[in-house]
Amino acid sequence: MTELSLSVINRFGGTQPRARLDDAIIQEYAEAMIAGDVFPPVTTFHDGAAYWLADGFHRVNAALRAGRESIDATIHQGTQRDAILWSISANATHGLRRTNEDKRRAVTRLLSDPEWAAWSDREIARRAAVSNNFVSELRRSLSSDDSERERTYTTKHGTRATMNTASIGQATQTEHVGSQPATQRDDAP
Repeated sequence: MTELSLSVINRFGGTQPRARLDDAIIQEYAEAMIAGDVFPPVTTFHDGAAYWLADGFHRVNAALRAGRESIDATIHQGTQRDAILWSISANATHGLRRTNEDKRRAVTRLLSDPEWAAWSDREIARRAAVSNNFVSELRRSLSSDDSERERTYTTKHGTRATMNTASIGQATQTEHVGSQPATQRDDAP
């Protein structure tokens, strides 16, 4: 954990997963900080030039409101993209609970990225800390062309593979043109 200057933390790089910040919570946190309450460190990713905020948007805004110049931070080496991926599941188990709109925004963020959208619904659900059905329904509602879908998944042997899922869920037709099942052959006794 490091004391990090608030002025170097990038809060506006598209890493915020919430639909909106709650001003009442920011005010409550600011008052608690002024009263001396200690908060968990925020999470940032440092790419050598910028510190991308991944978790702790309410705390950073509260610290600014409280007149602080720095905040406790956990710093990971990584890019803006790493911060976005981390933020997707932020607050799933702590802090101000995510709204359904926050969850939808997180999953939509993954589905709108070409690399992340290729992941299976199950993997996206795991990363966003939501149900597999939630991801499937949202993917279906966002998809304009279901005919060319591919998903990347991890096999039971730990290797990465790609599956064409365009025909999953479609009825199959079996035609028996000019053939009969073996048990009903013409020359059978």
